[in-house]
Amino acid sequence: GKHKLIPLDIDVAALLNPDCKKEGIARTYHKIDGYAPIFAYLGSEGYMLANELRIGSQHSENGAVEFLRRCLEQVKALKIDLRQIVVRVDSGHDDQKFIKVLDEYGVKFIIKRNLRREPRERYLELGKQYGAKQPSRDGKNVWHYSWENVPIDNTDELFDAEEQSMRGAMTMVVAAIERQTNVKTGEVFLFPEIEIDSWWTNVDCTEEECIAGYHDHGTSEQFHSELKTDMNIEKLPSGKFATNALILNIAALAFNCLRIMGQRFLDKPQLLHREYKVARRRLRSVMQDLIYIACKVVKHAGYIWLSFGRGNPHYRIFKGLYSVYKVLDVLRIIVCNIQFSKRRISCSFQARSVFRRFNFFIRPERRPEIIEAKLVLYHFLKASKLISLVLRIFPRLAHNPVRLVIFLSRIQFRSLYVDILF
Repeated sequence: GKHKLIPLDIDVAALLNPDCKKEGIARTYHKIDGYAPIFAYLGSEGYMLANELRIGSQHSENGAVEFLRRCLEQVKALKIDLRQIVVRVDSGHDDQKFIKVLDEYGVKFIIKRNLRREPRERYLELGKQYGAKQPSRDGKNVWHYSWENVPIDNTDELFDAEEQSMRGAMTMVVAAIERQTNVKTGEVFLFPEIEIDSWWTNVDCTEEECIAGYHDHGTSEQFHSELKTDMNIEKLPSGKFATNALILNIAALAFNCLRIMGQRFLDKPQLLHREYKVARRRLRSVMQDLIYIACKVVKHAGYIWLSFGRGNPHYRIFKGLYSVYKVLDVLRIIVCNIQFSKRRISCSFQARSVFRRFNFFIRPERRPEIIEAKLVLYHFLKASKLISLVLRIFPRLAHNPVRLVIFLSRIQFRSLYVDILF
């Protein structure tokens, strides 16, 4: 919609490990022994920002405030404006301390409320009085409303004084549902079924946009599924808790690498053998198309080649991804060499030596896509005087090679392939 926000989904998922005596195994909310790690996914594509392995019986909110702080600090380290982040969590994190941390960092949020023992009938009555009736099937009535629609006097019995004091800082969105008939049989209920869903939010949006934004939070369950089933991480191998925590973090690295490959896969439609009408590819599909791809390793004249079948449908995209990552690798080598160079001659020599090694190991006539890499290297060689001058004027750039490359691209190289660094 009109809100260009980056979702940060935090959720707990159970890794079921029944019939074992591993350290940290306990009864989970699924009533089966296992672990209860907490995950944070950044962006609608589902990049894993952080994870923490926890014992199976640990409550969702136990340690969640510290985990939230760590996630927000990592977002800041990525140079992302926290005002562009919207945190989405379920009712297990409906806690005042959790909300205060979000308010402290100035982050937008959508939090599912835990109604606890609050009377559902009162919410339904307020919906009928002040809510907007939504289209629905016969025998079912739905109303949407928020705090702004309800006078303060009519909410005193539902909220305590502290919750009422937060009325200006955030709002509460409610979806009240009344079912009078069975959807399958059409049988009329003697007493209507009442279902109340409500959320805390500080996002400037309509009730429908808030509800749709939280429903999209359910996609994080698919991210859990990709980690547990596609990557087979559910049953952690070690009996030691610390070892399993390390394995989970290594799995997060592989998870993000596969996610990046899948997104770059979709970003190159001209190389695909067919059209994909999706915004994100499942990790299992990425592994089947790019990791399990059939090829033959050929060694000849000091070179190692990968020989693919003539009719392989994914060869072009594999070749395109390989060229991008190879250029990225060489650029990082050059930037690191520039970082530790004190003089122009040293900088030029290091770049030339990398250029020769790169040219030696890959034959340009058999790898036409390497022309891009050679062009970048040529520009770096040509810019050795400029690099030395910039490092003398701005010595702090020597400690931040990425900013150095960005600075150089703004000065002279308007068409440089710097964007592949990100």
